[in-house]
Amino acid sequence: MNQLTTILAAKPLKIIECNMACLFDYDVPSDCPEWFWVKSNSSFKRNDNFEGGVWDFILNLAVDFSDIPLTLLPLFDSAKAADIDYILFHQGC
Repeated sequence: MNQLTTILAAKPLKIIECNMACLFDYDVPSDCPEWFWVKSNSSFKRNDNFEGGVWDFILNLAVDFSDIPLTLLPLFDSAKAADIDYILFHQGC
């Protein structure tokens, strides 16, 4: 089996998105402790890009996070219960 066939035969992964601006009141992401935690624990980091400094982070739910902020815990619990693989955190830009 070639690599493309292997990739296409794999189980599709599920990802959900979370607009942090809808959950928390902040002027800039760096002022929000939950953003700091997401940034520190993400598998994919994209921040301070472009003029406005768009922040995008992906967390892999296969990782055992032991210190999830209490304000984000319901999101993580619901995502795991729904068999979600990844969460994309963004600021709605």
